[in-house]
Amino acid sequence: MTNCLYCTQPTEDDDLHFVSGCCGRGMCEDCYNGDTGTMDQFQPEYCDEEDYDKIKEEYIGSGHLCFDCTEIWMKEEFLTK
Repeated sequence: MTNCLYCTQPTEDDDLHFVSGCCGRGMCEDCYNGDTGTMDQFQPEYCDEEDYDKIKEEYIGSGHLCFDCTEIWMKEEFLTK
């Protein structure tokens, strides 16, 4: 069971949409059906080259990455402190 990234509702892992490759959190069915959007996630396949270069190699193929986990998936030299 994981909490929805958007509304924090407990959700079965198999029922999550847009699962982040960094933390495994995603969007519950209610948020998905309510057209919540993916404002709390980064989509590597749709970013420009400048942002693409900031992603650690092991996370480049992830469909979504959570903004809360930038310290996990972003290269250290691009992290702001």
